[in-house]
Amino acid sequence: MRNPQFHARKPRKSAPVAAACEPVAPPPVLDDPIMYRPEVEIAVRKSATTNWRAERDGKFPAHHMHGGRAAWFRSQIARHLESLRERATGPGPAPAKAIAARQRAAALRRAEV
Repeated sequence: MRNPQFHARKPRKSAPVAAACEPVAPPPVLDDPIMYRPEVEIAVRKSATTNWRAERDGKFPAHHMHGGRAAWFRSQIARHLESLRERATGPGPAPAKAIAARQRAAALRRAEV
């Protein structure tokens, strides 16, 4: 038989509630989405092997292992793409010149046939 005094419920003690609890923002790294290899290949338009070689040579951000899979933070890839844009040489030909060059090339191809 159960002893009622031994098994009686004790009132729970609640944790003290802070009057002015401001929500604390998480560190920015937690807001940075993770990109796995297929997403990275699409974003940088290079194959996994090319990215691996560039990573080995220090020309691509290092990956992190996440659940046994290679992963990058989206900000790493964005910074890498931005650095590639900054290193690009010149703006390229003006659109009017590029259009004229394509038209001349097309005319030459038609003349050959």
